[in-house]
Amino acid sequence: MATATMPITRTGKTCHFAPPPPAGKFAFARLKSEHRAMSGVHLVRLADSETTHPELITLHLFRHEFISIFRHAGSTTVHPSDLRILQVVDDASTRYEEEQGVVFLERRVALEGMRR
Repeated sequence: MATATMPITRTGKTCHFAPPPPAGKFAFARLKSEHRAMSGVHLVRLADSETTHPELITLHLFRHEFISIFRHAGSTTVHPSDLRILQVVDDASTRYEEEQGVVFLERRVALEGMRR
């Protein structure tokens, strides 16, 4: 399945990143942050609710626990320029147990996403 990309131009070079997924979809993303714990690749899910600032995106963050298991670690609000979607995860590759805050991914998808 191909993912559409958005061109981002910085210092004369063009990089392509996927646009933010629809609310409720999971994706691997890289967040720009001054906090070390927030930087790096995360499994994220766009929140269903709107923020009071329409230019900001609210994300649910899931931390990697074990091979293909991710646990809800909290939520954050970011500016779109601080978010780089690396890979949108197909719904058929996920099982989300919302009550426990646990996401199970197909092993192949989890390993591919964490390598980015």
